[in-house]
Amino acid sequence: IIKKIHSSLDHIVALTDSHEVLHHFQSFFWAITKKGLQEKALREWWSWIGSVKNKDTVIATYELYGIERWTAQGVSIDVIFPARTDVAPYNPTLQGWKDSVGRGFPFLKVQLLRDRVRGTSPKGWQKSIANGSPLQKLIESHVDRMGTKHQLRQIAATTTLSKKGSAVPAPGTQAFRYTSATNFYGASSAVVASQETDRALEVPFAVSTQTKAKTAAIIHVFYVDMLPSLLEYVKRVKGIAVFISTDTDEKRLLIEEICRAEGIIPTVRIFPNRGRDIAPFLLGFTDVFDDFDYIIHLHTKKSPHEVRLHGWRDYLLATLLGSTEIVESIQCILDDSSVGLVFAQHYPEVRRVLNWGFDFDLAKKLMSRLGAPLYQDQRLDFPSSSFFWVKA
Repeated sequence: IIKKIHSSLDHIVALTDSHEVLHHFQSFFWAITKKGLQEKALREWWSWIGSVKNKDTVIATYELYGIERWTAQGVSIDVIFPARTDVAPYNPTLQGWKDSVGRGFPFLKVQLLRDRVRGTSPKGWQKSIANGSPLQKLIESHVDRMGTKHQLRQIAATTTLSKKGSAVPAPGTQAFRYTSATNFYGASSAVVASQETDRALEVPFAVSTQTKAKTAAIIHVFYVDMLPSLLEYVKRVKGIAVFISTDTDEKRLLIEEICRAEGIIPTVRIFPNRGRDIAPFLLGFTDVFDDFDYIIHLHTKKSPHEVRLHGWRDYLLATLLGSTEIVESIQCILDDSSVGLVFAQHYPEVRRVLNWGFDFDLAKKLMSRLGAPLYQDQRLDFPSSSFFWVKA
């Protein structure tokens, strides 16, 4: 590999690349060649690299700069172990580790052996380094030292959770247990249901489900340009009252104008731009909760950071407000005394990244105040995106 770097005619030599999010070379091992050191675009890029403490920011800013972007600037890149493009998701150090090792890739990723990563199995890793060798013992010792209470021997076990110490959602339901305390980005890992066994109700129901519930929509509007299309869905709920939060008086005037054009008279309140859409909902409209039976919480979602999430908003609105029949079916569910919250099944592109983010410790403290213990190996489920119907 070192010889290849020295002899390369390209500007950058990277060990591996990935097509996750966008095509980029992976930053754990790459080199700027002698030719690359003379390239103006590379030198300028290198000059504005700063010290960043947050791993998410490092990846988004530097690693995801993108091979196409480099190529457009005249920077050529040689990838020694290129990723396959016919399989998704595919990371050559995780899902494709066997193929990579078979081609001479010189590393085994700790994450592969320590964690339960979707679409991967570390089975057979010992053979790849000569089973029983001193190196194998060093790796096993290292993984045990780096891992959590879930040791290396558990990795090959079934993904079905045992009842002891875990929240099993239903008989036969499988879940993914991330055995490291944090994921690749440093966020707190979680146990989440697999897509194949995570059951949901299909709406609308086949029978008539009309209710006489009083309903309200509480909407946080940060992106005013997204409001007209959102109101097209809200108007499908007969007699719904509309409450809107935003962060400036200028936006308030635009919101009121848009609503008038749609025949809606909203109550608009201004709050500081803190707590995204959740703080205005929980703190800004408590005085109206008692006046309604059911409330739908929405916001002007965009997801500009990820191309694969551009359909997420439409999916959520169609699932929760797609027709009068869908709304009536959801309200029928909420009529059940044991149900307090109804939300859409997770968008497929989101399911693979469900986790606690950086808030597990905060959530644990809040739950302790309610007298309910919270553990990281309990199954996590929540309205991803915070679009949901709730019993007021």
